[in-house]
Amino acid sequence: MNFYAKHLKNKCIIGIKILPILVAVIIVKIILHFFDLEVLSMNPLFASIVASTIFLLGFLISGVLADYKTSESIPGDISSSLATISDEIICIYKVKKCSQSRDFMEYTSVLSNDIIDWFYKKEKIEIIMKKISDMNEHFIALEPYTQPNFLARLKQEQNNIRKLILRADCIRETIFCEPAYIIADALVFCLIIGLLILKMTPFWESIFFTLIISFMSIYMIWLIKDLDNPFDYSDPNDELNEVSLKPLYAIKTVLKDNLLKF
Repeated sequence: MNFYAKHLKNKCIIGIKILPILVAVIIVKIILHFFDLEVLSMNPLFASIVASTIFLLGFLISGVLADYKTSESIPGDISSSLATISDEIICIYKVKKCSQSRDFMEYTSVLSNDIIDWFYKKEKIEIIMKKISDMNEHFIALEPYTQPNFLARLKQEQNNIRKLILRADCIRETIFCEPAYIIADALVFCLIIGLLILKMTPFWESIFFTLIISFMSIYMIWLIKDLDNPFDYSDPNDELNEVSLKPLYAIKTVLKDNLLKF
């Protein structure tokens, strides 16, 4: 039961976060109505503000979704490259029984854990890139025990991991069209202010539309900013919209098990 309750909470986390804002909006709306401070009348220009806000939010979410779809495959692709390297190391060991292959397997296992730590910002990108480059020392150590095409395959997987890490770092550190966020925030703010001072009868209809439009606008802003960084694991209670790292945890376990084969 606790699992389903936690899953439901994660699904509604953005709604829960903006709930106090919506309560404050409704309270302010009631106060303004009580003191007869609703000075704005319904007109076509107000409808154009609503349409402009929706259009801009649609533009932003279409932009961040493109990067999000790219990001979804990154942990799986890194895991695939690590698994391929592991398979090659095991093949070398079965043929040559060299201790260098075990050292490389242990290094790869540690690297997989370091990559997970990097996603959680417990490790710097410079350290990860150096550790990926340091795989060259193990390639050199294995050169007498294997064929050149095996080493070429390992170098290719090393390059794939490097490119994927750099791609993930770029997505995590780059804000999609930051000026558009500023305009979107300003439009949503103006829209909510307009709803608060908009005179509409009956009053309960005004409350209903203010609540619905405010909820939709604020929720979309928060959702877009959340999706803009699909590798933000700073809040363990808010990882629903982040890219899953399950493939990396899976390969971490596999690499540890492979060490037992040596």
